Amino acid sequence: MGISRLLVLLALSLAACGDKDDSSADGTACDGGSCECTATNCACASSVECDITCNTDGGNCGVDCDADSTCAVDCSTSADCAVECSDAASCDVTCAPGSDCAVECANAGGCEVDCADASLCAVTCPATGCTVHNCDMLSGTCAVTCGGGAPSDLTGTEITCP
Repeated sequence: MGISRLLVLLALSLAACGDKDDSSADGTACDGGSCECTATNCACASSVECDITCNTDGGNCGVDCDADSTCAVDCSTSADCAVECSDAASCDVTCAPGSDCAVECANAGGCEVDCADASLCAVTCPATGCTVHNCDMLSGTCAVTCGGGAPSDLTGTEITCP
């Protein structure tokens, strides 16, 4: 196989990360690696590692992290952010200051969320393996639920479902 053909294959595989449609009219699929989500709905494929940056020009961003994936989602420039972390997936989410941020990871293998002064940060965690940073529960801007009715531990603005 010639060098030029290898370069073409490499370019095609890198381009697929940010441009592949996930059967949603405005979605972007990430098959692994670093991906930029420029649509309102994006997805990380099953059983891969995705590093997704939401770049929606201040618009809303929704990300589905499929089963068994490892998903890092940066919503720090999105107006609102919604992340669905599927069965046995591991998610790490950063919200934007002043945004509404919702993270659903009740069936996930692990979940870490930085509420980052979001105006509303709602996180549904599994019974164990979940940590939420910069969560001000006293002001009512942050709500964390641990699965199975497990109690959460609160230390300052950090909440864990042990």
